[in-house]
Amino acid sequence: MMVYLLKVIACSAIFYGLYHLFLSKEKTLVFNRFYLLGGLLASYLIPFITITKMVDAPTRSAYAEYMSVGVINPIITGISFQDYLTYLAYFTLVVVSTLLLIRFIKNLVVIWRKTNSSKQFVFNGANVALSKSVTAPYSFLNTIFLCEEEYEQGKIEPEVLTHELAHVRQKHSYDILLVEILQIFCWFNPILYLYKNAIKMNHELLADSTVVKEFGNVHNYQCILLQRATSHYYALELSSSFNYFTTKKRLIMLQKPFSKKRVLIASLAVVPTLALALFAGCNQTEKQKDVSVSNEKNSSVAIQRDSSNNASTNAPIDSVTLLPPPKVEVVKMPPPPPAEPRKKLPPPTIVVEKFGPGATKAELEEYESIVGKIKVGENRYRGRLSDNEYTAMIGFYDKMSREQRRLSSKLPPPPPSIVVEKFGVGATSAEMEEYEAIIKKGETEKNGVVVYSIGADQKATIYKIYTKMTKEQRKSSSKLPPPPPPAEPMKTKE
Repeated sequence: MMVYLLKVIACSAIFYGLYHLFLSKEKTLVFNRFYLLGGLLASYLIPFITITKMVDAPTRSAYAEYMSVGVINPIITGISFQDYLTYLAYFTLVVVSTLLLIRFIKNLVVIWRKTNSSKQFVFNGANVALSKSVTAPYSFLNTIFLCEEEYEQGKIEPEVLTHELAHVRQKHSYDILLVEILQIFCWFNPILYLYKNAIKMNHELLADSTVVKEFGNVHNYQCILLQRATSHYYALELSSSFNYFTTKKRLIMLQKPFSKKRVLIASLAVVPTLALALFAGCNQTEKQKDVSVSNEKNSSVAIQRDSSNNASTNAPIDSVTLLPPPKVEVVKMPPPPPAEPRKKLPPPTIVVEKFGPGATKAELEEYESIVGKIKVGENRYRGRLSDNEYTAMIGFYDKMSREQRRLSSKLPPPPPSIVVEKFGVGATSAEMEEYEAIIKKGETEKNGVVVYSIGADQKATIYKIYTKMTKEQRKSSSKLPPPPPPAEPMKTKE
């Protein structure tokens, strides 16, 4: 057992050495992820490989000389000091592994409780949970955790959401869970902690690469990284957190160009590294050649010589017939069926907490007519409404009472993009003054937080004016108040 563990540490050190010297400095992010996981698993599998080497059998004289030497077996009584050390090592191994297992289960329970106690909605196929505690954005499995206060104030940047969404889509949590499970049983392996940090760093670089590909503004994203790095947030152990301590390397890798030549040289170095790990970790045994097989080969050669001599003298001999080797038919397997396309999940459902005085019957019918244009099932929507239809729908929904909202269709979610891409032909000076007057009148500050209190009619008015503004008018005017935060629907008593 001790030899196996030492071989595991040696193999993991060899694989990690190549990554630290060459691969960690190159922008081969996807290849680095599979190399780290493959090298980590290979370190635990290589010691089970056994290579057998065939050697010649010893001569009769050497064997007789070996048997002539007597072997004296010492008589051992009681338990030696070495046995006590062995029992102590196993006891320590079990105790520490048990404590780490308890910590692992505790972290899973904490995440499960946070998920159930938070407001949730779906965003681009990922489950978003709004936590009341002040934490940095992080993700675990298919859930993205955001601070509820930052989300309501509109302080969550689109780049941050894309970064955490990349963690969810690329299944980074499974890599962390694998390392955590190995750490429970092999906590004494120092290379495993280096692997854990390297895998987490690679996850952050992969998510950063996705953000840069989608937005294309490296400088803006670097500013967001620096701003998030200076904030003191707390993140869970098993999660993929946005605020990670290796911000300096992430900033460097964002500016580093991609070199195919260096990547090819680093990839070719994997072959000698694997050979070195096999030489250091696998088991080597020696097996003596079978003497009877060699005697049979010599006798078969002698029979062939005798048969050739008898054939020349026309003497009868016993013929030896060799059977032909069996034929092996190779059956080609059919190609695998094509993979089914992934189904797109519905956009998030947003429930407004504040209720109005009550809408009229005509307004309720108009609301259902607008929602019916994009509704394709229970809480499922497809397509997009025009700006006028969406503004009218929001106005009707703000007027509804609690009972009217419970009985009517749920409000479709707003477009996921925070920045409005389409601009209008231009608003008049009177409309711009009316827009600024409504926002300034409804804007108040409570405990350092800006809160907007705008009625349904005025909200519909500023939305209508905002859709008419040009790009320059929107830059010079006040920002549009954010939509109301999502909330859980009211549960009716049966």
